[in-house]
Amino acid sequence: MLILPFHPETASATITIDGVPYRVPLVDSDGHLQVDVLSNALPTGAATETNQATMITALQLIDDLRAALGSVAGDQLRMEPGWDSLNRETYAASVGNHITTARWTYTVPASTFAIVTHVHGYVSASTAVSDLRSLVRILDSGGGPLAHIMDINSVTGQILTETIPCAVLLDAGEKLEGSTSNAGVTSKVIGVHASITEISK
Repeated sequence: MLILPFHPETASATITIDGVPYRVPLVDSDGHLQVDVLSNALPTGAATETNQATMITALQLIDDLRAALGSVAGDQLRMEPGWDSLNRETYAASVGNHITTARWTYTVPASTFAIVTHVHGYVSASTAVSDLRSLVRILDSGGGPLAHIMDINSVTGQILTETIPCAVLLDAGEKLEGSTSNAGVTSKVIGVHASITEISK
């Protein structure tokens, strides 16, 4: 009895035995069965190289975010909203005769910018022009004057008040100073105020 390692097929065959058609398998010189791939179409919804690359990019972004969260040792990113960094410098008092005197000095912290958002000052009515003064000025890191933002000088018999909205940027080490003076002999109310928002570099 002759046994051939063939398999019955419905297609045209090279050998027919007892009325059953057979096709001879093709084996190469290394004994490997050779198969012809007639079609290699991907099934519907299968991953392609393009959408795999898209998924890799998305996963990388998630991994980058994970690393950022780890750097602040928590599960939330640290934020510093402007209103949370608001500083207010203020002075108001009835004061007698005095030369120009600093009532407050704000210094911009290291690694920080500061924005002066508004200044406000007022002086009472005086008996002589320029007896009273309310002043806000910018100083350099060494205390030298750079610019005046507000300078109110009294007039006879009239209360003066001034509010100045602004957006003055100060660098680390620079200063904002509020000061007053009274050249008269009677105590008078003088005020000097400023609002500052800090921004980390």
